Amino acid sequence: MRTIYYIWLMKQALFTLCIGLFVITGCKKDRVAAVNLPDGFIENDWDATLAAAQSNDRLIYIHFYEPSCKRCAEFKEKTLNDPEVEGYIKNNYIGASLDNSQGKGKELENEYGISAHPASAVVDKDGNLKATKLGNMDKNTFLSWLKDQI
Repeated sequence: MRTIYYIWLMKQALFTLCIGLFVITGCKKDRVAAVNLPDGFIENDWDATLAAAQSNDRLIYIHFYEPSCKRCAEFKEKTLNDPEVEGYIKNNYIGASLDNSQGKGKELENEYGISAHPASAVVDKDGNLKATKLGNMDKNTFLSWLKDQI
């Protein structure tokens, strides 16, 4: 009888371990942070972003993201980190990446009426909204949209 109990107990422990591993590896809490920030981008520091835009007299490009959003991570990895896109933003904008789940990212998303992710916004050096674009974009679509904002 004890042998059957121990076998049952081991099965329960193994099942619990498997479920735990699935949850830990399958549900990434911050997919976006796992992707490197494009060169020159300021992350989650709105005051530094505004100061840089004012001192360089440039528009601001903002990448709004939800930390666990797979499409946000893909946009950051494939589009924002593309060398041509990265260079264009670095030479023409102040790049910012803002987490929409907290602080100024959440506040600005509400102020700008952004309701989907990933989201892109262009604002002037004082933070006044010029344009928004929702969703994932390929390199060419994104560059075209950015160039239209200058």
